[in-house]
Amino acid sequence: MDPIPEKHLILDENEFEQKFVVPIASDITNNETDVFLYSHPWGNRVRCTPDCNSAREGKGHIQIGCPKCWNESKHWGTVDAFGTQNNFDLVAEDTENGRVAVEIKFISFTKGRRPSGEIQRFLGQCALAASKFDFVIGVCGYSGMLNPKYDWDTEKFERWAEEHNIDIVFRCVSTETFAKYEIEQIAIPSFKFKRFLRGKEFSYNDRHGVELHYKDKKQKLLVGFIEGYQWYHIKRGPVKIYILTQDSEEWGELLPESNSILNEVKDAIYEVLKQQPFQDRIKGNIYGWANA
Repeated sequence: MDPIPEKHLILDENEFEQKFVVPIASDITNNETDVFLYSHPWGNRVRCTPDCNSAREGKGHIQIGCPKCWNESKHWGTVDAFGTQNNFDLVAEDTENGRVAVEIKFISFTKGRRPSGEIQRFLGQCALAASKFDFVIGVCGYSGMLNPKYDWDTEKFERWAEEHNIDIVFRCVSTETFAKYEIEQIAIPSFKFKRFLRGKEFSYNDRHGVELHYKDKKQKLLVGFIEGYQWYHIKRGPVKIYILTQDSEEWGELLPESNSILNEVKDAIYEVLKQQPFQDRIKGNIYGWANA
């Protein structure tokens, strides 16, 4: 999937839809001449030329966000069930009447827990869409941290969704660009927690990657983990990094210094990404250890 725009450009769900999801969907439909995208106008008054039907027949220009197309899509692009009419953020159809619905959500974590109401509405909309559409894509952008205690059943739901032609995409927008890298930094409350993936459980630092330890004369503490080595071999691309939250209980006596230590960790990460050696001391009191 395409990189998220700079995080300061995305502040809410409307911006996530307009600046990230719609441009990707537009690029796809531009390359598929038999697929037509219908999106919210967001105040746009420009229509397809010379008219919507002619444009879809290849005899004019299709305007993304055309208000007339959007209104007309409501005749087939909603799910009317249980006394409610349910609309979706994007819909598309092809020349053979195959139809796709896209549901979009943007949320923030609170102490590592995704807001239950927002998630339930998002997944509920996807399920409703699957009752009528041939395929459903749910795109959820989120900022903040993921708490693994609330993620145990994610894989089960994703399998269920796949069986019902629903593709669920969670995309972190807490990204940062450094040189040719896209850094996805995920704060976790503990490196002792287990993750569950493809039927197996493991610690965050069990896999290949670089452990980042804080060391002084008195103690040593795992404070960060750079996952994998693809970024190291190709010298660009996405980099996923797990770090301790500032208020984690694992800091112990170091808690008053956690903020300054995390700043050291950030500097150390930059050093590693500049292809500096990541074994032993990297910068300040941050030391690296390669898991191979």
